Amino acid sequence: MKHHTVCRLCSACCPVTADIEDGKLVRAERKSFLSPEKRLRCPKLKAAPEIVYAPDRVLTPLIRKKGGSGDDFQTASWDAALDLAAEKFLHFKETHGAQSVAWLRGMAADWGAPWDYANRLMNLFGSPNTIGNGSVCHVGRDMAHVYTYGAMTLPQPKTSRCILIWGKNDRNTAPGFSEAILFAKQRGAKLIVIDPVKTYFAKMADIWLQIKPGHDGQLVLNCVN
Repeated sequence: MKHHTVCRLCSACCPVTADIEDGKLVRAERKSFLSPEKRLRCPKLKAAPEIVYAPDRVLTPLIRKKGGSGDDFQTASWDAALDLAAEKFLHFKETHGAQSVAWLRGMAADWGAPWDYANRLMNLFGSPNTIGNGSVCHVGRDMAHVYTYGAMTLPQPKTSRCILIWGKNDRNTAPGFSEAILFAKQRGAKLIVIDPVKTYFAKMADIWLQIKPGHDGQLVLNCVN
């Protein structure tokens, strides 16, 4: 049986068709506007069944044993894990104040409500310290789009006539975008790549600006002037 869904193994969130046999995932294939023989393959998606059914995958909360170290953990129920987390929250709030607690979150493919829940929890707890890598990544991009266009927008490389890739390697991170860029390039689109590294797309670029690492800001300021 085939199920149409979205892959969440990375932030590309590619649409996929998943094959289910006897209630188990056996394979998944990314959807594409290209014919099957021209599509870019994703090694992560190919390994999806192995990832889903990996024998060492963590499926229940683990709590470190008292006095334990390293991998000295014991399984616990969700209630026990949540009670321990709540106990620690209250301990540090009563001992050092609410602002001594920070919530750090890494990259995820589900920005939105799950992130808002964390912010709301910390707001009620009394700490403004909800942090993540968004401050040096998505948040700045989102703010620039909102102030410029009024909303977050998405590029449309497939129909573009000039494509600028700046510090990004879609060939390794976003197969769908990568296919669209290649499609446009084959139809005459100009390709400009700004990257210290000679990436897959830098090799085929009409213009490759090999800036020094960390000099993006200087290039931006020169463009503005």
